[in-house]
Amino acid sequence: MIVDVVIINDSDYFAYGAKTIIRNSDIDIKSISFDIYDRNEIQSACYLNQRSLLTLALILGSDYDRQDIHTINLKNALKFLQLTSTNVDPVSYLCTILICSNPQNK
Repeated sequence: MIVDVVIINDSDYFAYGAKTIIRNSDIDIKSISFDIYDRNEIQSACYLNQRSLLTLALILGSDYDRQDIHTINLKNALKFLQLTSTNVDPVSYLCTILICSNPQNK
């Protein structure tokens, strides 16, 4: 691994491999404050893996891709991922659903 921690106010970096993110940093003369987010803790708490995090970014949109699925919120996106079989790649599965449901592809 090249980078241990990313200091940025953007959680999209988890989807692209960051292990730890420091957000909301505030530094003044007397104090320093910040929030630390650990990808492994988030994945464990939400029952996600790396591909699931990437799928979540695709569903909800990100700074790199402003196109999201407008009818799906975070709660429903997490439910979709939790209902997706563990032996199926969620990114491929999402693409298959989107391609099959597009009327232009029928």
